[in-house]
Amino acid sequence: ATVTVTGPAPTPTRLSITKTGPKTVRAGNTVTFTIRVRNNGTVPATNVVITDCIPSRTSLAGRLANGRLRKNGRVGWQVGTLQPGQTRVVRIVLRTDRDARGLVGCAANASGANAPTVRATARVRVLGVAAPTGRARVTG
Repeated sequence: ATVTVTGPAPTPTRLSITKTGPKTVRAGNTVTFTIRVRNNGTVPATNVVITDCIPSRTSLAGRLANGRLRKNGRVGWQVGTLQPGQTRVVRIVLRTDRDARGLVGCAANASGANAPTVRATARVRVLGVAAPTGRARVTG
C-alpha cells in the first residue's frame, strides 16, 4: 500500500507568553499580575505548565485560583493541553511589604511536553505608603 500525504507539514508547537500588571502600587497594597499563554502552533501543546515566582518584599494575597504554591517559592498552574490558537489566562495577587520600595517583579515561564520554555517578565514600581488624608478637627 502507498500512503500519500499532501499539504504543509504541521508547524511545531509554539507557545507565547505575556505577563502584565500595573506600573505603580503603594507599599502595603495588593498588585495583580495577569499571565497569558497561547499556543501559536498548529498542533496541540501537551502537559503545559505555567510557573511564576513570589518576588522578595511581597507575599501571596488570598488564594491561587487553580494554582499551587511550590516549595521553592514559586507558584504553578497545570494547564494541560492547549489546542492551536487556544489561550489560558491565570492571575496572581501579591501584597507588597509596607517597607518595600523600588521595582518588584520576576519572570513567569510556560512550557509543555512538546514545546520549549518561554518567559515573560513584569515589574511594578512600589511607592512609599500614602500619607493620611482628611482634616483634623481642631477644638479649643
